[in-house]
Formats: sequence, C-alpha cells, structure tokens
Amino acid sequence: MAKRYDWWEVNQTLFFLEDMTPFVFGVFFVGTLLIFYFTYPGFWAFFILNAIFDLFQAYILSPFFQRLGIYEMHSVNAFQLF
Repeated sequence: MAKRYDWWEVNQTLFFLEDMTPFVFGVFFVGTLLIFYFTYPGFWAFFILNAIFDLFQAYILSPFFQRLGIYEMHSVNAFQLF
C-alpha cells in the first residue's frame, strides 16, 4: 500500500526484502514484541511504554534514518507515522 500511494521510498534494503519496508520488519515490530514480552500481564504498562517507544521512533529515529539515506518519507509526516 505504501508503494502504491507513494508514502515512502526505501533506498537501502536487503536484496530478498526489496519491496518490504523497514517498518514491517524493523523497529516498530521488534520493539512492540519486546515491550509486550516484558509487560505482558499489565495492559496499561504495555500501552504507555509502546506509545513512548512509537513517539521515539517517529520523532527521533525516523529523521535519523532519513539522514542516513535508508528511506525517504514522501506523503507521511511524523505524526501520521506515530
């Protein structure tokens, strides 16, 4: 969907994951799994830590990855990514 609507463009990928985005197999997925693993019985702990982690990824890591040239955001800003 992101490729069709030109939301972002991935510049550096692994050769076998050419059409996959860094968001699918990247920081969002791994971070969410780790947060879920360590906060499993508590829903509110998971909810708050996951929101903090997503804010960190959207406003700090994403611009850093863009400066490194890994991907470029076209039609999505940081708030929409969050």
